Amino acid sequence: MRIEHLYEGHDQESSQYRSAFVDTQRNWLKYCDSQCRLEAYAAEEGSDAYVSVMNFCIDRLDKERTAILKQLPY
Repeated sequence: MRIEHLYEGHDQESSQYRSAFVDTQRNWLKYCDSQCRLEAYAAEEGSDAYVSVMNFCIDRLDKERTAILKQLPY
């Protein structure tokens, strides 16, 4: 794992980085869920339109998040 390599011999920094990463990811998941529900708000929950908007939103946000994470030295 890149974190272990990056912070080799610096256990406290490694632990803090991991904690920050996990916290940020959990908050991003909450954001993603809320954002996609907002985008699908006009459609009836459970309808084909709702599911389609939700899936498109999740896919788009996942791709954006993946690109951001690839830039981090974790």
